[in-house]
Amino acid sequence: MLNKNVVCAFALTTIAGSAAICHGYYVPLWLTPSLVMIFCTIFHSDRLQRWLLIYNYVIVLVGCAVVSLENPYDTSYYIQNAVVVLLVTTLFNMIASVMNKYNQEMVGLTRNFHDKQMEYKEKLETDFLTKLFSREYVEKEAAEALAYCNEDNPCSIAMIDLDKFKTINDRFGHENGDKVLETFGKIISDYMNDFLIAGRFGGEEFVLVFEGGNFDSHIMVLEDIREKFSKQIYDFTDKKITLSGGIRYCSSPVPFEEALKDADEALYRSKEDGRNRITVAGKR
Repeated sequence: MLNKNVVCAFALTTIAGSAAICHGYYVPLWLTPSLVMIFCTIFHSDRLQRWLLIYNYVIVLVGCAVVSLENPYDTSYYIQNAVVVLLVTTLFNMIASVMNKYNQEMVGLTRNFHDKQMEYKEKLETDFLTKLFSREYVEKEAAEALAYCNEDNPCSIAMIDLDKFKTINDRFGHENGDKVLETFGKIISDYMNDFLIAGRFGGEEFVLVFEGGNFDSHIMVLEDIREKFSKQIYDFTDKKITLSGGIRYCSSPVPFEEALKDADEALYRSKEDGRNRITVAGKR
């Protein structure tokens, strides 16, 4: 990028400088390369500005020498003018440096604002503990997916709850409860892609949104997650920690609240039937 800026800057300065040298008897033209130098502050390079200042000096001196040779009787007049133009060129360089510094500060502020904005957005969209998406983000994505689902692009909404999680917190402490949540988040993260997003819905409840594929593959992923989670080993207990889930398949547009309610009812049936299982809501 720097090489490209250098070529553009020196090309513009050369064009302006050629006019100044070829028509050197018209002194105001000697200042045109300096105006180009101010314009080149858009390239945000202090080093480039220094190169252009030296190049401007050369152009002015060459212009003065050429016109002095053509008009030997007016040499002192053109030398005086050259001195004035060199001083003005130096002043223009100072102005360009100030403008360049201001531009760089504005670019820095803009970049910093953008980074902060992205950081805040990430915090709003991500659950800090599990690193999964937030409830608000999942609700928005699920509502959009369900509004456009059809036979060719079906969706599934799954609700997952960690079994007897309150007992884990009460017996082993919230610190160990957080370890369980983090473990679950890591397991699900391995499955997340363009067709699956997952978020923490609150406490130990999670919502998964499948978009595309087929229902059998959605069930397979859920069962795989359930099995992997149940095999996790923790340093605070030797008992197996499990999860229960419910899933609603959608092949036509349906409100998010309705699909979530059906998935939640299927989850409740999983709990009633002994936990550590996935239950399908209604008919496919």
